[in-house]
Amino acid sequence: MPVINKGFPKLLVFNYAMDPADSVFSHQFDVVNELNKDFQNLTVITSKIGTQLPPVNYKIINVNWNDKRSKLSLIRFLFLFIKEILSRKPDIIFSHMTEVQSTFTSPFTKIFGIKHYLWYAHTSNSIYLRFSSLFVDGIITSTYGSCPIQKSNTFIIGQSIKPQQFRFYNHTIQKDKIRFIHVGRIDPSKEIEKIIDLVSNYNLNISEASLTLVGKPTKKSIEANYPQKILSKIESSKCEINTLGNVERDKLSEIFQNHDVFIHLFQGSLDKTLVEATFSGLPVVTVNKEYLRCFGNWGSLSVFQEDILMQMRECLKLSSNALEKELKRRRDVALQLHSFDKWMMNLTHILLNGELKI
Repeated sequence: MPVINKGFPKLLVFNYAMDPADSVFSHQFDVVNELNKDFQNLTVITSKIGTQLPPVNYKIINVNWNDKRSKLSLIRFLFLFIKEILSRKPDIIFSHMTEVQSTFTSPFTKIFGIKHYLWYAHTSNSIYLRFSSLFVDGIITSTYGSCPIQKSNTFIIGQSIKPQQFRFYNHTIQKDKIRFIHVGRIDPSKEIEKIIDLVSNYNLNISEASLTLVGKPTKKSIEANYPQKILSKIESSKCEINTLGNVERDKLSEIFQNHDVFIHLFQGSLDKTLVEATFSGLPVVTVNKEYLRCFGNWGSLSVFQEDILMQMRECLKLSSNALEKELKRRRDVALQLHSFDKWMMNLTHILLNGELKI
């Protein structure tokens, strides 16, 4: 393997979008901008570019990925990738949750002696992940349970949340009307139907409840007619339910301030939205094991207690002072484990040195 000149390493990044306004992938734009501070010779091969991309001082190659013509898009990506490594000869590749791209490029990077690291934060043990893991130099993930492959070259570095985007707000819960919120894809895996049922048929001595759903349906959920099922649930619900669609990340904090409880039933990797809500001081009730392991449960419940109604009861039992103390504790945990600055420091050190900074 070639020796990397750490003063001027050449970095190539694969990601989904270079779009600061994208409600899902805006953080990928932020990560590239931060990497540019340490890797002054940087190129990005991305699937799409936003319409309001500000001027940047690094090279961006747009694949213009089209899901309806995925095979052609993949061929175009591979052509641009091979052209780039032959002409520019990068030292390091960082694949930001693009395991498909890593699958088709990692054998080449192994042959050419290019260090290759894949960020993967998902519980799905896909064939692309398994194949990539045979060739990449390391897999970087958020928490232990957020990646199904655990090897000596699996690095755990938390989530990358900017605390300044999610100002802490001291939430006090008024039981006469609790305003629930869920942020995430309108997708069967998110158990939106169950969330509506829980909020509509609560047994928590609440006078009234409302629910706000932030997010849009995925292509697969549309094909499965899932949005229509949710609409039917909303129409028959006893409580007020509002749908906002996708919201830009920098506008979420204000929305969080106008709600009381973040409710979440996705069982998988650690969702960024859970940590963002925690930074904002919003009480989170969830069955997500990775969140419970990281932040603990409510009251005297163990981290293995995933009964959402029991969690809600324990949360609502807390006095205002006890709730504020617990929310501040969770925010401090989030700052320690999931801040953007610490994430970037760990990522950069891994890319340059192949190990976590001690």
